[in-house]
Amino acid sequence: MLQGPIPSFVFDQVKLTTLLLSSNNLTGVVWTDNFLKLKNLEKLDLSSNSLSLLNTKANHKNTLLPKLQEVHLRSCGKVEFPNFIRASRYLQELDLSNNSIQGHVPDWMWDVGRETLVGLDLSYNYLTGRIERIPWKNLYFLDLHSNLLQGQLPITPFELAFFRISANNLTGEIPTSFYNLKRIYFLVISKNALSGIIPECIRNLTYGLQLLHLQKNSFHGKIPSMSSEYCDLRTLNFNGNQLEGPLPRSIANCTSLEVLNLGNNVINDTFPHWLHILPELQLLVLKSNHFRGPILDYKAHHSFPNLRVFDISNNNFVGPLPMKYIKNMKAMMHVENYSDEVKYIGEPYIFTEDPVILMIKGLEYELLKIITNFKVIDLSNNKFEGEVPEVIENLSFLKGLNFSHNLLSGHIPSSMGNLRELECNGASLQSQPLLREEDDYESGFDWNIIMMGYSSGLVMGLSLGYIVFITGKP
Repeated sequence: MLQGPIPSFVFDQVKLTTLLLSSNNLTGVVWTDNFLKLKNLEKLDLSSNSLSLLNTKANHKNTLLPKLQEVHLRSCGKVEFPNFIRASRYLQELDLSNNSIQGHVPDWMWDVGRETLVGLDLSYNYLTGRIERIPWKNLYFLDLHSNLLQGQLPITPFELAFFRISANNLTGEIPTSFYNLKRIYFLVISKNALSGIIPECIRNLTYGLQLLHLQKNSFHGKIPSMSSEYCDLRTLNFNGNQLEGPLPRSIANCTSLEVLNLGNNVINDTFPHWLHILPELQLLVLKSNHFRGPILDYKAHHSFPNLRVFDISNNNFVGPLPMKYIKNMKAMMHVENYSDEVKYIGEPYIFTEDPVILMIKGLEYELLKIITNFKVIDLSNNKFEGEVPEVIENLSFLKGLNFSHNLLSGHIPSSMGNLRELECNGASLQSQPLLREEDDYESGFDWNIIMMGYSSGLVMGLSLGYIVFITGKP
């Protein structure tokens, strides 16, 4: 809870090696020249304050902080690319995220820590221009998402393990150099204007790759097949493209898959019943495609044991409701008991700009972070027919159920009354923590992703949560 400016005497401590002042209420202007006095400084962290960290017009091209290794200025306030790192040969970690930095990355930045930099986070800024090549050959962690970058995807170093450049204005196709990223385990290039096909050679990445997000681009063609020998994917999200079908059965080789989101494409196929063998699958979204025909559930005895979100709405499925599948979804029939820790679907592989969109009471909601106790089935906008079977009562812990806009007939079974978790009241909300607005996630070095939990409940609660998300105001 420290307040006010950073005292001037701090910059007189010439033997200081570590300066950590993050997560306070520090204010005022800090001139970057002041840090040049701290010749022994190795680590600096001013994150989460309200400072104005500004450069002077003096040229410090040859001035060194010879021991500087880590600089963390995330959510610091008003920040420019600090001059005191300009000639830092041994810098390893640099975090300038969420500072409203505008304009191009300065030319001198590409020479900082050329041989040593392993972590760079420039996300949540207003950076513009094109980045054609990432020069740091030993870079391990690179986050450029939520900027205004243009051009094609840059050529990246082979050592890269975490790469996120989503929510920019990138165009063009995926360069072939991407398929040489043998150590990549997080690859997020969603929310751009990328086009072309997703090449088959992407299967070369699935050994070690745990998260692949390509949603909300303009990719077309077929979904490439996965490796038949190994596949470590846990999250696969191709939502919101123009991908066609049929689905490659090799997806079933990804036995660790927890999240599969293929909604809002033009996939033309029958129901992929072979997915039921995936033991860890928790979220399956096939909504708004061209899936067709009856859902044959002759292999449904041990189907989808961990599935918590099942959304196949807005397709062309026909025939009876697939109740043999649904009644064997064991995770839909019990509630997890948590002590101090709340768990989420797909964690820790969760990103705020990559939400799951579900239809709740006629409105679409972006669910950024879904607790494992949130369980929903959406079969709406198909051509299912027949009666709603009595076995629906087995799904006693469902939070959301949507059978609307089908051809169902007969009576609503009285067993529907056993679905006591639908529209739960305020008392039940207080007894169980279903909403958490912010969490920190660490990877490589400290960095923040604002994530919103999702709570089941009344329409008022849903509406208020949506307003908070849009306006940022409670």
